[in-house]
Amino acid sequence: MVTDNISKNIKNLRVQNNLKQNDLAEKLGISRQALSNYENSTRVPDLFTIIRLAKVFNITIDQLIFSNLYESPCISQFDKIRSDIIHFLKNKKIELEDINLSILNDIEELNKLINLLENEKKR
Repeated sequence: MVTDNISKNIKNLRVQNNLKQNDLAEKLGISRQALSNYENSTRVPDLFTIIRLAKVFNITIDQLIFSNLYESPCISQFDKIRSDIIHFLKNKKIELEDINLSILNDIEELNKLINLLENEKKR
């Protein structure tokens, strides 16, 4: 149900942003009780409040109303950690490729030196 979705999203966004009900209510220009009613699905926020909520949390109205932003914050934390690990591994791969290229260049230089010395020996 859309109203349950909105109420869960409001509460989850407030908690994720470390806001108390009083803090968010003040930002929205509503009472703490009104916000509590929205979070508990006993009232549905009016259009102006929905717009202000979207602005406060920097999301779209569609996201606030239709997305499941309340589903496990652990999932979003997991996604961030996974993204950080991928970024780290890609950087390490680039470093290793650079090291490998450097080693290959060193080997090539050593081979040239060996060939030069061997050719000098034959003369």
